[in-house]
Amino acid sequence: MVYKEIKAHSSYVNKVVFESDGKSFYSLGFNGEIKKWDTESLKLLEEYHIHDKTVNDLIVLQNKLLSVSGDGYLKVMDKKKKITTRSYLIDKKGINNFKSVSDKLVWISTASQNLILFNISEMKILKKIKLNFKNQVVLSFNKSKNLIAVGGLGNLVHFFGSSDGQLIHAIDTHETAISSLMFLNNSKCIFLGHKGNLSLILLKKSTTENGKNLHGNNFYSMTLNKAKNILAISSAYKVTLLKVDTLEIIKEIDTICKGNYGLTFSPDGKLLALASADKKVRLWNI
Repeated sequence: MVYKEIKAHSSYVNKVVFESDGKSFYSLGFNGEIKKWDTESLKLLEEYHIHDKTVNDLIVLQNKLLSVSGDGYLKVMDKKKKITTRSYLIDKKGINNFKSVSDKLVWISTASQNLILFNISEMKILKKIKLNFKNQVVLSFNKSKNLIAVGGLGNLVHFFGSSDGQLIHAIDTHETAISSLMFLNNSKCIFLGHKGNLSLILLKKSTTENGKNLHGNNFYSMTLNKAKNILAISSAYKVTLLKVDTLEIIKEIDTICKGNYGLTFSPDGKLLALASADKKVRLWNI
């Protein structure tokens, strides 16, 4: 397993997001910067300073970048002109993350416990839902089922219709906090508790099913490699690779760093990228 690393930022790195061709990727910084890197050479290609606070999420489109930040703004940047073309203050307390559900619509979770449906073309809020718990920072989208799943601090995962915001399910996970959440298929959703409990949500039965306890504290994120049937999980000082169908541990990778935040597979599934608190981006060939 080939390993590379770069000291990418002056402070924490929150997340890595690849371009669709996998030839380059973006790293999101705690100090408000976005950097673009060549995947092969790890050469810095571009650097953007468009936010005043931590950049928490990024959506990469063909001609533009959409970013959200702790400064509360959603910003649209033209990739060729390298300028911000549109900006909208969503929430003064900050934005946690967002998910694209169509060419025009995104769902946004904010620090004020709001889930917001936003039209990018019109730069307009279409719907605002007040959530029961703080720090609802985890979002997942299932296109074929038209569902958006929301979790975070607290025991509930809520499932809403992605086009209208109608509440479909509210399922008790018996966890104190959800660190990561994703759809495996149309009937199952997998979630990761903050203390390492990995479990399934069975949507047809609206129940949970125990999977595997990885034990420990400070579990941060989870990403799926569908081509190789691998689930990758980041936690304090390590990354764990598991088989999706059996949750059998394939490999544990020591990272030295305690704060291992965003974990992302490249589009072809051959690379795994990790954003960490020690200012570095780490990459492994899988």
